[in-house]
Amino acid sequence: MVEKSFNMGARKELNAIIARMFHSSGLSFNFARNPYYAMAFTYAANNPISGYIPHSIQLVEDPLLQNEKANIERILEPIKSTWRLKGVSLCSDE
Repeated sequence: MVEKSFNMGARKELNAIIARMFHSSGLSFNFARNPYYAMAFTYAANNPISGYIPHSIQLVEDPLLQNEKANIERILEPIKSTWRLKGVSLCSDE
């Protein structure tokens, strides 16, 4: 009864698929600490989108990368607006 209530079979299968994703792609296990990793699976589990297919590499490499760049620029704008007043220093380790 508990097994069925919590859909333990599906949970076990999902865990196996996620492990295969890490192992077959050589992903660093540290990727599992990325908050967006957990956020993506949580969102997918709580918002079923019928017929959804994960992104192709072309979509991730170009338009989604450009969207994320714009998002980061938007987040940085309040900080950048203080540079004229407070100054800015850029440092690099290489």
